[in-house]
Amino acid sequence: MKRLLTTVTFLSSLILSADAQEPADALRYSWLTSGGTARNQAIGGANVALGGDLSSLFYNPAGIGLYRTGEFVITPSFGFANNKTDYLGGDASSGRNKFVLGATGLVLPMSTRGGSGWRNLTIGVGVNKTANFNNTVYFKGLNNQSSYSEKYLEELIDNNVQDPNSAAQNFPYGSSLAFNTFLIDTLSGPGGTIRGYRSLATPQTGVNQEQTITTSGGMSEFSFGLSGNLRDRFFIGGSLNWSILNYQRNTSYRESDATANTRNDFNYFTVDETLSTTGLGVNLKVGMIFKPVDQVRL
Repeated sequence: MKRLLTTVTFLSSLILSADAQEPADALRYSWLTSGGTARNQAIGGANVALGGDLSSLFYNPAGIGLYRTGEFVITPSFGFANNKTDYLGGDASSGRNKFVLGATGLVLPMSTRGGSGWRNLTIGVGVNKTANFNNTVYFKGLNNQSSYSEKYLEELIDNNVQDPNSAAQNFPYGSSLAFNTFLIDTLSGPGGTIRGYRSLATPQTGVNQEQTITTSGGMSEFSFGLSGNLRDRFFIGGSLNWSILNYQRNTSYRESDATANTRNDFNYFTVDETLSTTGLGVNLKVGMIFKPVDQVRL
């Protein structure tokens, strides 16, 4: 009992301490499609009890036990991603269309001998696309209320930075970049002191803001499964699966002066960010299908 409580406490601490890079990660990596073959997608992924399809390998491996002859399956598809945005009165459109290879694999049934009642043993190998991250979003607009550069001012203010050297060195992925490139500058106080910071961007006269977000990659599952057929009434199977994650996001933001004034010390600035996420997981699936009568499968 003590060992059980220790194990539960340890696992609970792991769960409580687990977190993602950002809240959107949890949604992004759990928003999976049914994928599978064209047949499986045509019926909305409701193939768990039907069997007789390569998609069963990824959801209920007992289903490949319905095969009588070997089959090689390939599922080519084309993904459309078209977006329209409206930001501060600025309309824009973008999209990214790309070829996607869906469920592909091989199923090999093998007849069994003897009077045990087992009709055949089926082996299946395949790969399935469970998420597609290929997309492009673009927006633009004229903003006369705020500037993206204000986030750097807030970082310095929230950390009560008084020394310009600290502003130039202590925030290498944020305010220091803006300070060293003169996007933000100091405000002089009495006696040569520093009384704060200011942005050289000019939202009072308007700034043009635009951003392009390009994502690529996806999630795939490679599966190896085995299923047995008992008198065409009971099917049982299992599969070992490897899930592979690859996600890339490139974000490019640009803010420029909306006037023709060459004396306001501000022309434009850009911010580029890149996020790369990869992962590998392993899971085991076990399933059964029972046919009490020919018209019903459970």
